[in-house]
Amino acid sequence: MVEMDFIQAGAEMSISFIEPGELKNNLEHILDLAKWTSSGDNCQPWRFEIRNEREVVVHIHNEGSIFDYAGKPSLLTIGFFLESFIIAAAHFSCGVQWVYEENGHKNHRVIFRIEKDDNIKDNSLVPFLKIRSVNRFPYKLKNLTQKQKSILEDVLGSQLKITWLESLPDRMAMARINALTTFIRLSIKEAYTMHKAIIDFDHDFSPDKIPIKAVGLFPLTQKLIKFELKSWERADWMNRFLGAAIILQLEMDFIPGLFCGAHYLVQWENPDDANNVNACLLAGQSLQRFWLTVTQMGLVMQPSVGCLALAYYGNNQIDFTENIMMQKRSVILAKRLNQIAPVNNIVFMGRMGFPYSKLLKSRSIRKSLSELKYS
Repeated sequence: MVEMDFIQAGAEMSISFIEPGELKNNLEHILDLAKWTSSGDNCQPWRFEIRNEREVVVHIHNEGSIFDYAGKPSLLTIGFFLESFIIAAAHFSCGVQWVYEENGHKNHRVIFRIEKDDNIKDNSLVPFLKIRSVNRFPYKLKNLTQKQKSILEDVLGSQLKITWLESLPDRMAMARINALTTFIRLSIKEAYTMHKAIIDFDHDFSPDKIPIKAVGLFPLTQKLIKFELKSWERADWMNRFLGAAIILQLEMDFIPGLFCGAHYLVQWENPDDANNVNACLLAGQSLQRFWLTVTQMGLVMQPSVGCLALAYYGNNQIDFTENIMMQKRSVILAKRLNQIAPVNNIVFMGRMGFPYSKLLKSRSIRKSLSELKYS
């Protein structure tokens, strides 16, 4: 790799698994930037079938994570990638035409075609494609300015609206909601299997997982998690009888939930858009610009997709686990979130704020372009 220093805000990051000389044309340079798009648990579900120097088919396959409720996060993620590709293409003065095709909830593909156009100006968000990341640590107790919030609201456009939850009672309420989410996650085997697969205990910068050091836990708790994940029986017993779940709720939810600038809920302006594929793709594009703009401002954020997924299941009486007690807990979770906003109308949610440090010592990175090529 070229370098290992990651600056969160205001500086370009030149790290890449492929030396620049190995990228053959504009299309490969664009893909090498677009691949940094966020995906659930750093799964990077896309594979690139490069047909020629101007056309690529992006195949997206989702294994069906428990948190991919009704396939909605998958569609948003594809929208994220669409916007990343368009922004990256502008950097090389290329216009983009694209066509989305779906083959069931698990298989999707997008056909991109680029055309050189010297009238297209470089996009100011390009430097932040690689820098944007999830920050799961506590933030400064500093509110966002009204100007910052207004800019972010404008970025979302007319299709989406945002609710800011900034007061101490509001932050406490959201911390409690996220803590209940963590309790449910730790209590079901379906989530345990996923956690065991995606946590990387060996690398500070993981190309295909989430490094344990980036999860936001104290060093001793990181060792606890490594021990606990050896088997489901051990994890279940420790969470029930040794208070491991309480420790994790404190470090992952209560402390970060209170130490931030604001929690936020992004909702549909038109509730009917929730079940419209094209609307979800457009929302994903807006949310990608939103996240990149957050980074551009020197802010950081942590989405809460797991919370929204479990609340969605509870709100709609959908069986997602064999644990009947946790099914009931998801209904309670939905009721608490419904007191703030209708669960079925929430598109995206999380927390945001000013980081204590701009230097990231650990984060998820990405596979090389050669590994992501379709075969």
